[in-house]
Amino acid sequence: MSYLVTVAFDLNDVSDSDQETVYNEVHAALATMGFSRMSRARDGTVVKLPQFTAVRVLRGSTAGSLVEQISKSVVDAFRSRNLKSTILITAGEHWAWGAQKI
Repeated sequence: MSYLVTVAFDLNDVSDSDQETVYNEVHAALATMGFSRMSRARDGTVVKLPQFTAVRVLRGSTAGSLVEQISKSVVDAFRSRNLKSTILITAGEHWAWGAQKI
């Protein structure tokens, strides 16, 4: 089955002056795992996600197993950069999303 997997994170203990560099490093690491800062709607509209969010569609047997698998990789990426973070990883089989820019 296909699941929409979302990774959302904080950058704790990162100075304001270093935040952009670290943010780019984290998103580069997530990109090597197939995660993107952009999401495409069914109608083809491409939406840039909030700053500390990335998504990917993955096939798997259960949402829980995907979250567990991705969690290990994401935590390893953060630890290899000595980053402290709160990380939220979700996986949904029948997903819908909406985006608003205010």
